[in-house]
Formats: sequence, structure tokens, C-alpha cells
Amino acid sequence: FLARVDEIVRWAGEIGLNIIVNVHHYEELSERPDIHERRLEALWDQLAHHYATAPKFVIFETINEPYGAMTVKRTSALNKRLLDRIRQDNPDRWVILGTANWGNLDGLTKSSPPYDPRAILTYHDYSPFEFTHQGAFWAEPVRPTGVRWGSRKDIANMASDLDKALSAQNRFGMPVFVGEFGVYEEVPIAQRALWTRAMREGLESRGMGWCHWDFTTTLKAYDQSTETWLPEIKAALL
Repeated sequence: FLARVDEIVRWAGEIGLNIIVNVHHYEELSERPDIHERRLEALWDQLAHHYATAPKFVIFETINEPYGAMTVKRTSALNKRLLDRIRQDNPDRWVILGTANWGNLDGLTKSSPPYDPRAILTYHDYSPFEFTHQGAFWAEPVRPTGVRWGSRKDIANMASDLDKALSAQNRFGMPVFVGEFGVYEEVPIAQRALWTRAMREGLESRGMGWCHWDFTTTLKAYDQSTETWLPEIKAALL
């Protein structure tokens, strides 16, 4: 399994990309943390040792979107233990600390992350969910379609949330990285692009890093069937 991950890491390096290695959608952790916290710690022991000599473009992310029994308090405590373990083999590598409540802003602002000069805080921003995920088949319940975004109130709400994230960045003394933001592909493309551009510009104007979700599936920026960018989304991002 790690040989395949190594191959993708190598490809990323060849084309000048940073790459984040994380343990994605670990649902058992959120459902039964008493058992799976220890397992995740063991997984990170292996990963940290395996990538101890990897180039600096390899970044770790401790936890992805914990929820349920993985409360804010429990997530903060686990992040500290994981970071301590990672630092044994990777004293200087950038490490992203995952955020509770499905990785949302509230989970970040209420957290108590361990301070580390090479740690990054993160949250995922899909607000308002009723707009970004309207009609998305996996959202339960499925949100009604036809929701528009772009009013003065919408823009003010986005700015207010980003200011809260910036405040957290200043309070914790570690950079904040919005590791996911995007709009479901069935939303009209002009609306997708409007929200995406506003989010990207809002983050950059506040000095916060970002990564768009996603590249080529249900919140896509790129059409894999035609091997072409969606020009509206590419322009909004770049």
C-alpha cells in the first residue's frame, strides 16, 4: 500500500506540487475512539518513520474531519499526542492539525491546539452548506436546489467567518489553512465561480493558505472526460 503512496508522492515532487499525506475518512475513529485512537497513533508511528527522510514538500495532516465522539476536547488531546509521535522522526516537517466537528470553523475556534512553530491549523469551509451542497446526493437530507449566493448579506457573512479564522490564526500563533472549499458541480457554473472567487480572494487577502476541493470529481475544477479545465473555476482560483 505504501509503495503506491510513494509513487504518487514522487509524481507530486516531479511536477513541483506540495502533497498532504493524511488518514482520510477514518469513520471508525469518530464512532469508537476508545479503540481507534490507539490504532491511529500506531498508523502515524509507521507513517512518520516511513517518511522521515522525505523531501520537505511532503506535509502530514493528523486527522481528517473527525466528528461524533471525537469532540473538540478529545481531538485537541489526540492532536498533541500525534504531533509528539511525529516529531520523534520528523522534527522540522510541516504538520497540519485536524479540526473537530467535521473540520468546520467552530471546531477550530473552540480547539486548544498544541503550539508548534512548524504546525498548521486547518478547517474546511463550505458555508453556507445550503448553497454549496444543494442537490448533492450524499448530503442527508438532500438540500433543495435553486439556492443562489452573492447578496450583500452573503458576502458579509463570508467575510465575518474569514475574520474569525484570521482571529484564530493570530490567537494561536500558527498559520490557518483552509484545506477544503468548493461548490457542488450541479450548481450553475457562474454561481460556483462567484462563490469560489470570493472565497479564494478573501483567504488570500487575509494571508491564509487554501486548497480547493476538489480537482475532478463532484466539486470539480477539471473535466477528466475531456482533459480540460472548467474555465470559470480555473479563472476563479488562479
